[in-house]
Amino acid sequence: MITWKNFVAAITVLTTTAFSISPAFAQCSDAGICSIESALHDRKHQSINFDYIYGASDSSLTYSTYQLSADINLFTGTKIWGSLPLVMTDGPLGGVSGIGDLILVINQKLFEIGGAGTYIDFGTRLATGSQNAGDSLPLKYQTGLGSNDLMLGVSVVSDNVNVGIGYQLNGGRSSNEFTRLKRGDDFIVRGGYMHRGESVDFGGELLAIKKLEEQSILDHIDTLGKEIFRNLPGSDAFQLNALVKARWNIASSFALTGSVGFPLLERKVSVDGLTRAYTVTAGIAVKL
Repeated sequence: MITWKNFVAAITVLTTTAFSISPAFAQCSDAGICSIESALHDRKHQSINFDYIYGASDSSLTYSTYQLSADINLFTGTKIWGSLPLVMTDGPLGGVSGIGDLILVINQKLFEIGGAGTYIDFGTRLATGSQNAGDSLPLKYQTGLGSNDLMLGVSVVSDNVNVGIGYQLNGGRSSNEFTRLKRGDDFIVRGGYMHRGESVDFGGELLAIKKLEEQSILDHIDTLGKEIFRNLPGSDAFQLNALVKARWNIASSFALTGSVGFPLLERKVSVDGLTRAYTVTAGIAVKL
């Protein structure tokens, strides 16, 4: 049963967090591997989801994303999840809008002990977004990262608690003419708790992110036409993010979702377009 008390509880969790965000930077807003566990929050049902995601970066850039995603059962214990975003970026140098990178994930349940299931995720992020739109603006303005990445994750999930690790293998250097960025691989450790109420669920997660090598960008082109690259010191620094989220179950097959993400430890050096001071998400979930 939906009550005013439930509604106020969900809104209070989100708005209180939004207005207490520090002016640091949130990294890995959606390189891919960070979003897998959050996307597969309901592993017992199939669903279609529509999310609006708003974020702001350290360099006066704002990002508005409309994302359509769905997860479908293939076999017993096997799901496929996919998402395709429409991204709009605006900043001091101009704006870019268009389709972002497609993410596809196969999720397999391995076994269950004491009500907690163990899952493995295999996924990819495909470079379907642009890398040189808007007169070849820097990569942080573009709608895609420009590489075909592979992702692997292992998680243990119960009704209230989830813990997991993940690895994202960078697929190569971006074709962006301004930066020609190579991001490096990411290693993720995460843990979260969700309180299940009568109609409102709310909780949070911590995400520890370590880039395993420094990012490198185009430095110059020599007299023979060869590209010379340089590393960015500090671009492999450790990052710790927090996520507060809520879900209002309006009916058995329909829910409103929301989350606020912000940094606890920051990575100050990055040119990949994933840097955020904060990220706010509001969405609709429909169970199939």
